[in-house]
Amino acid sequence: MSPPSPAAQFENRTTPDLGVEILQIYRDTAAERMGIAVGDLILTVNGGEIGMMGDLRNEVALTGVGGDVTVEILREGKKLTLSDTLSEWPDHIPQEPLDVEAERRFRQWQEERWQRLSDTADGFAQRVAALEAQPWAKSGQREALGAKQVEALQQMPAFRLRLRTAYDSPDRRRTIAERRLTWDARVLIGNPAPEIY
Repeated sequence: MSPPSPAAQFENRTTPDLGVEILQIYRDTAAERMGIAVGDLILTVNGGEIGMMGDLRNEVALTGVGGDVTVEILREGKKLTLSDTLSEWPDHIPQEPLDVEAERRFRQWQEERWQRLSDTADGFAQRVAALEAQPWAKSGQREALGAKQVEALQQMPAFRLRLRTAYDSPDRRRTIAERRLTWDARVLIGNPAPEIY
């Protein structure tokens, strides 16, 4: 189990503070008998909300061996309720301590990332709305460039545009060499397109 990944959040339309994602199902466990699957988000256990891995551990401990457990999960955006009885912890499953501080830091990073993405999307929507409000946006026609503007553009050097690839991990601001290309502003006035490499 782990805090929900960005992919799980997207698939289930949730936020970073909701649930715990299942990464592995061990045999001979209540999770296996209930039909919990890898990628499911556990939302509640016996009515107790699960916001962190420690919450899940505590709810299971409160239920105890032989206790009935009801789990609410999210799978592909749909809520499911599953039930079973807790049995003894199988010997073949390692018992590793939870690193609560690492989980807290990870969730904080996720929340900050979520906020940056939201701010970016909001800013983009505002810029699109501003462009669509321009008089030429409805007619599809813009004013022609004047002779001085054309001359200035013809003398402009090409500029380099670097594309970045997004990863499902912290942004390390890496640029991949094979993803570089050069584009020339002079294309805007009908000159031959520059070489793209």
